[in-house]
Amino acid sequence: MYGVNQSRRYHQPADQPRNRSKRNWALARGRVGAHCQADERYVWWVVTAFVLMDAEPARVAELAEEIAAIEGVAEAYSVAGNADIVAIIRVRQIEELAQVVTGRLAGLRGVTDTRTLVAFQSHSRKDLDEMWDLGAEG
Repeated sequence: MYGVNQSRRYHQPADQPRNRSKRNWALARGRVGAHCQADERYVWWVVTAFVLMDAEPARVAELAEEIAAIEGVAEAYSVAGNADIVAIIRVRQIEELAQVVTGRLAGLRGVTDTRTLVAFQSHSRKDLDEMWDLGAEG
């Protein structure tokens, strides 16, 4: 049922019927959540986190650009409110998240504090629309 180097956890079986979307395939196997990414052959998980950072006021704009260039950082925003910069991190393993936050972000000159929020599940409009479409497929 599975290829030689394919583990059941991460790979879709070759004989899986194609009448279902890859996301529905993951949902049917209990791999629920927006953090499930799929392509033609594989299903894998993505760890998403939001890092709120306090920074020296004179360095906020520069820091946001430096942060956006770091591998694993999907987006970076300079913001008003309880933080100066918010970075959205998307990595494949929790260990990579630790490396990005503690090894790269917290070590940047001008970053004075970080607070990390790890996402459990996404509730975007796109995901909600897909959820309602599950029963429509035959």
